Amino acid sequence: MLLVLALGACRPPAAPPILGEIPPFRLVERDGEPYGSAELRGHVWVANFIFTTCPDVCPALTAQMRRLDGLLAADERPERVSISVDPARDTAAAMKAYVAAFDPRIAGLTGTPDQIATVARAYRAIYQRVGEGDDYTMDHSVAIYVMDPEGKYSTILRHSLAPAEMAAALQQLL
Repeated sequence: MLLVLALGACRPPAAPPILGEIPPFRLVERDGEPYGSAELRGHVWVANFIFTTCPDVCPALTAQMRRLDGLLAADERPERVSISVDPARDTAAAMKAYVAAFDPRIAGLTGTPDQIATVARAYRAIYQRVGEGDDYTMDHSVAIYVMDPEGKYSTILRHSLAPAEMAAALQQLL
């Protein structure tokens, strides 16, 4: 019996589940430069979907991504990406100002409506415009999406998780 327990403890940890693979994508980074899956390949990375005029949940979610740095060792820190669901208002300059308020190392991405729709669909994220004219808001998925170094979609971290819980979940993937 002890031998069975001892042997069981010697097994390598199970690989994290793979929920799918994100096809290659190319958006525009906050400085107007192209940025996408090619730059992220080889790294664990986390992404969220936001819009820069969001009054509540988007800033809270991006702040959680910022706090991960303080909870993880330097070699455990994922690349962090915030993707706009409001390309009509969220220009590269707007994304630059948004991420600068949290951590300039977060990549703030925008693109054309078709590019954003393609990326959101790949992540299984949903979003829609609510309201008319200039006074509209965006409803959207609220989560942190975790990708492995090969661009495979590993897990979703609920927005309600505390940063320490998010860090623990990420450490299991590293």
